[in-house]
Amino acid sequence: MYDFHVNFGGKTSRPDMDVVRKLRDIVNVLKSGQNRKCVFFIATETVIPPALQKEIVVYEFHKKRISKIKDRLKDKNLEISQEENKQGYLK
Repeated sequence: MYDFHVNFGGKTSRPDMDVVRKLRDIVNVLKSGQNRKCVFFIATETVIPPALQKEIVVYEFHKKRISKIKDRLKDKNLEISQEENKQGYLK
C-alpha cells in the first residue's frame, strides 16, 4: 500500500487510531487459516504506532533494489491471481 504510512502518524502528527485499531483487528484474520496473507506498506519514513509494533516487521531497501522488488511482487501477484482464477475465486 502506498502512502498508507500517513495514518501511522509522524514527527508532526498523531496516528489515526481508527485505522490502527482496524489493522489490529484484522491481524489474526491475515495470519490464520490455510491462506495466510501479508500486507506491504511502502513508505518514505518508518513510524510504527506502539499498538502495532508487535505486528509489523520493517524491511528497509536501498532505492536501487526497489524496482526489482516491485517487479517480483507484480510477478507473484500475477501468479496468485491466475491460481485464484483457476479455483474460481475471480470472475
